[in-house]
Amino acid sequence: MVLKFAPVSAHAIEGGRAASGGAAFAANVVALYNHETSEFCSGVLITTTAVLTAAHCATMHDKISVLLDVPARGQAGQDTARPVLRSIPHPGWIARRQVPIDRGDLALLLLAAPVPASYRPAVLLDRTASTGSGLVGPGQGFHGILAGYGSATWSVASGVGRLRHLDLEAVLWTWGKTEFLMETKDGSGCDGDSGGPLYLHTPSGGLAVVAIISRSLLSYGPRVCSHRLGLTDLTPYRQWIDEVLVMHGSGFATWLELPRLPKLPDTSHHHRQS
Repeated sequence: MVLKFAPVSAHAIEGGRAASGGAAFAANVVALYNHETSEFCSGVLITTTAVLTAAHCATMHDKISVLLDVPARGQAGQDTARPVLRSIPHPGWIARRQVPIDRGDLALLLLAAPVPASYRPAVLLDRTASTGSGLVGPGQGFHGILAGYGSATWSVASGVGRLRHLDLEAVLWTWGKTEFLMETKDGSGCDGDSGGPLYLHTPSGGLAVVAIISRSLLSYGPRVCSHRLGLTDLTPYRQWIDEVLVMHGSGFATWLELPRLPKLPDTSHHHRQS
């Protein structure tokens, strides 16, 4: 099967810019195409045969393809697409998908074949040991990258989004027990960015995924996309992620534990806007 398309402009990471092929995160952010609904989402590779995304992007019964390098190649064929053998949402998503907070909006997609060698699984951040060290808190500043494909739908007629990213100097709030609330001033995420990763710049100079985009919460003024996002914190789900990967023989995710993080600038004077 070959999925052809004609690239068009699409809303994607408002305020961001197109990712270069040499960007570190470009080797692990992927696009998801839902054949049943024609909806388009984002995701992040965590092993060579597993993708982490938002549960609302991929139900257990949907036919889904993971698309690789589609904008650059002009089509999604054998080398640029991987069928999803199984979509596994977190059990909490089924029961809590309609509640306001702590929805468990997380899913693992198991691929039919490994991704090409040019793709590399992302490093995931376990914040357990760093609690209280200044990563997040009410009004804490955050330095990182938001990445995603940004188009709500994909078809031969409408084309596909392009991978974009936004360098963030934002405010990240703890929200419930398993989610973050993020405010942005100069850019944000759009519909097809659901399931995309939020990266933290680590002290070693690398990147680690701290959360997955779950949903848009508020827009205002002339902005196309939401300036307030809800994200699923990965740390509370580490055991579930690791157990699913082992159970299905999908390799092991790489987790980074930071016992002490550098103190972030005090941004407590910022207030959440409505």
